[in-house]
Amino acid sequence: MDARGDVQRGDAAERLVAESTAAHLLVVGSHGLDESGARLEFGSTAEAAIALAACPVAVVRESRGPGRDGGIVVGVDSAGVADHALRWALHEAGLRGVPLLAVHTWREVAAEDWNDLTSDISDPDRERDAHRLLAERLAGATERFPDVELHRSVEHDRPVRALLAHAARAELLVIGSRGHAGFTGMLLGSTSRALAHCAPCPLLVVRPPA
Repeated sequence: MDARGDVQRGDAAERLVAESTAAHLLVVGSHGLDESGARLEFGSTAEAAIALAACPVAVVRESRGPGRDGGIVVGVDSAGVADHALRWALHEAGLRGVPLLAVHTWREVAAEDWNDLTSDISDPDRERDAHRLLAERLAGATERFPDVELHRSVEHDRPVRALLAHAARAELLVIGSRGHAGFTGMLLGSTSRALAHCAPCPLLVVRPPA
């Protein structure tokens, strides 16, 4: 594998986003420094990269918690934003020779409320719809990636809380994100932001192709 270094002048976030237009993958750390030099758990450079990069972004933080023997976890949403992320997850699982768990939650609520433990009353019709949706998203996956051991989980839970639970032993967590074009008014989805702050394993954020 060839590796090269480059030193550039300018804002780190802007330079990385510019370089991402010709990159296959952008890798950043999960923390930055504030004006006083104090360490921040989630830096503005990482946030800008996730929201604006033209390629998928991997956020890598220091390893925490138990060993990483849980394979790869991918979040599958109801709007199709994560379809491209699913393809990345399947490809990564095939390359690494590890199982892939596809997780779909059918309680669509704001990710910033993931620590609220209040549960809704279970709705059998919505649960059946959730299982059907996940099956549709995964249709053809085993044919395209026959060597990947694929598992699925449909849960009545908040997306971030469910994904964090499965990521506790995973070696990689993959999610989709809409992101937002332009540094002015930059917007990062609540699920992406929460997981970038809290994910206990490397996080791969995949935006749909432009």
